[in-house]
Amino acid sequence: MRNDKAVKDLSEGERTALAILYFLAKIKEDGFDIKNSLIVIDDPVSSLDSNAIFLAFSFIKESIKDAGQI
Repeated sequence: MRNDKAVKDLSEGERTALAILYFLAKIKEDGFDIKNSLIVIDDPVSSLDSNAIFLAFSFIKESIKDAGQI
């Protein structure tokens, strides 16, 4: 939703942000052993604006801090 209207076309940055959130949600699911996992994230913020880059990095870092290897 954007301004109380359903969004039909997402920007590249919005699609990237949703993909990151989906990935981070999947690794939090039951059955995924994050402590024994290798997590590779390649350039997750390339299409985000400058205001979102720092927030995204902090969120990602906190979400995967318990991974066996990053």
